[in-house]
Amino acid sequence: TALYAALTCLVVGNGFFKPNVSAMVGTLYPQGSPLRDAAYNLFYMGINIGATLAPIVAEVVKARFGFHPAFVVAGGGMGISLLVFWGFRKYVIERQDAVAVGHSTVAESSALDLIPERKRIGALIVIFGIVIVFWMVFHQNGNTMTHWANENTDWRVSGIISNAINPFWVVALTIPLIQFWSFLRARGMEPSTPTKMVIGMFLTSLSFLILYLGAKSGGDQTFQLDAAGQYLLDSKGDFVMTEHKVSPLWLISAYMVISLGELMLSPMGLSLVSKVAPARLRGVMMGGWFAATAIGNYLTMIALLWTKWYHSSFWLLCAGLAFGMAFVLLFLLRPLKRAMPGV
Repeated sequence: TALYAALTCLVVGNGFFKPNVSAMVGTLYPQGSPLRDAAYNLFYMGINIGATLAPIVAEVVKARFGFHPAFVVAGGGMGISLLVFWGFRKYVIERQDAVAVGHSTVAESSALDLIPERKRIGALIVIFGIVIVFWMVFHQNGNTMTHWANENTDWRVSGIISNAINPFWVVALTIPLIQFWSFLRARGMEPSTPTKMVIGMFLTSLSFLILYLGAKSGGDQTFQLDAAGQYLLDSKGDFVMTEHKVSPLWLISAYMVISLGELMLSPMGLSLVSKVAPARLRGVMMGGWFAATAIGNYLTMIALLWTKWYHSSFWLLCAGLAFGMAFVLLFLLRPLKRAMPGV
């Protein structure tokens, strides 16, 4: 009972928090500001600093003191974050007010303001549909990629620690990526936000191709046979397999590539919603982005194939899904840009 009550509070609280804090970042910058993408990258880096520390701290506290103190540490961290936000909220409000006043004094309309709201909302819904597939394959990092880390990589850390690799790469790659976009922007070469998302989807596909090659190099399974040459099945009806181990560098390098792809998709998606959504619907559309994330999380159930297929075949499926959606998004770039000019 306590567990479900806690999860309910977590889900409801997160539902209020994530869409609104994400929308709030966009309100700190005037319409058309080239800094908004970079701002969301920094915002996302902050999220992933916490995501890097969380599994490490949780594992250390759990190992030494048990689960209950580990949950207390998590609650304490949230309490500290609330105090920081409450203590510095006036700076956020002052900035929002300054941006609002500046916007009200600008007489001319931007190209985006001339697009009917229904077209802008429709374009965002198309983006939401495409990123569902991204989240479906990306969030294998908390499922099959963790199993592969435990069972198929030659290292001595638990899966909970392997979950810190992705946020570590996000933190490590954010500043260099911002500097790269700044370098291109100074030369008038920075790609649009939707184009960055296309690149991110291709990188996601590449990361699973790395895992595919890692599995093929020796990290696949061997299906066990009985005396009659038939596949052995366990009590659940799954194949009985012998696991093989490979260098953890396959996993670490795949995480590096998928984290770079994530930086071109997730924070860019938040930035896109903040730019394109009508002001009165910005929080709602941010909720739509997170709803797409939730649907993608639900569809990670393709992991049911993990014990029925070769690991290499499963990684190839994930690579193919991401690659296919990258081409869909690439094909839709022109109509999306017409519905979202200047982004």
